[in-house]
Amino acid sequence: MKPRILCLFPAALGNTTYSKITAVLEEGEWFFLGFKSDVLPGEPAWEDFHTPAQILEKFRPDILIFRSVTAIYEVGLNVMAHHRGIPTVWLAHGDMPASAVAQRLHQRWDINSESKSLSKWLRIFLYLGVGLPKKYSIKILKYLWAVKNYGNNPTAVAYRTSFDLTGCDLYLAQNKSGAESIQKFYHYPSEKIKIVGDPQLERIPTASETEKNKILYIETDFNSLPGGNNCTAEDYKLVYDKFVYSIRNIEYPVLIRCHPRTKPEIRAIYPAENIYSGDLANLWSSLVCIGGCRSTLLGIALALDIPVITIESQLPDFPAVESQAEGLYYPLEKYPAGIQLSDLKRPSEINRVQWEAYSKLRGAGISPKQEIRKYLLYLLNSSKQHG
Repeated sequence: MKPRILCLFPAALGNTTYSKITAVLEEGEWFFLGFKSDVLPGEPAWEDFHTPAQILEKFRPDILIFRSVTAIYEVGLNVMAHHRGIPTVWLAHGDMPASAVAQRLHQRWDINSESKSLSKWLRIFLYLGVGLPKKYSIKILKYLWAVKNYGNNPTAVAYRTSFDLTGCDLYLAQNKSGAESIQKFYHYPSEKIKIVGDPQLERIPTASETEKNKILYIETDFNSLPGGNNCTAEDYKLVYDKFVYSIRNIEYPVLIRCHPRTKPEIRAIYPAENIYSGDLANLWSSLVCIGGCRSTLLGIALALDIPVITIESQLPDFPAVESQAEGLYYPLEKYPAGIQLSDLKRPSEINRVQWEAYSKLRGAGISPKQEIRKYLLYLLNSSKQHG
């Protein structure tokens, strides 16, 4: 019988990390669940279910794959799956350096959480607790208190929450840095953390196959970041313009990779002929540099030996994050007169300890796809033995 795998993100979110996820276990039967705003018409969505148990009864999964276990609905499903003996996996989709994570411990992200009424909190408590033993009640109350005080800040909430609620059977990190952060701030035991590399780097060019003559700008879903609530198309245009005009000698075309959640009105602000929707691996050998948010880009920069121009502090009220990779990131705000691409240093020119932490598996002949497959099969087989 085919193993049934439920991914807690929509198939329509075709970013490079997840767009080929089914190839990891081709013999499995794959299901995807997202919000109505992300899924295709007629496909099941989170809003169609009133309790986590209903989701499990609908899909009857043998394993769950999360891209985060931080939102209330994700926590509820994670706990219910564990209660029913269904293994869960958190597959990292970006970098998580410890210095950046530590800064979040005391930040409130969503002030609207304070305005929830007592009846709203009661409904959330029942959503999380229905069908679970009473022993979970105190843990759920502590979790809700953390949510009330820190909003949607995943680090601050997880740091103050029982691992039973937010922890998975395995956390598949992209690098050593992310593994250390999840252990320290999310309470994951070391044996539940495995480093698998970055699925975006399944194929890395070993030599320059073509002339390096392109710049890549990867758009970020700013609304999901602290201080980025309710960003308009004008905000997105401001960030993109600052990125483009910060480069003094635009002798190379700037390709734009839109975020999977990009709305049509935002997509329309970019030059249509510059939007790239293909496999990013096809660009790796021709990139001069790359721009976007640090969590997405650091591993790519190290693997491809190209610099990053970070855009992280260019949103209203969005706090600048000090880079761990001194000399590798070039924040736009530091170069009001523009950046000469010829002045940007490549990672290989910078002598620093972080190299090993971020590039542990990259370039070592290890396939992220095979690593992820290995651990999924391990959990499936372990589940059968204990079932």
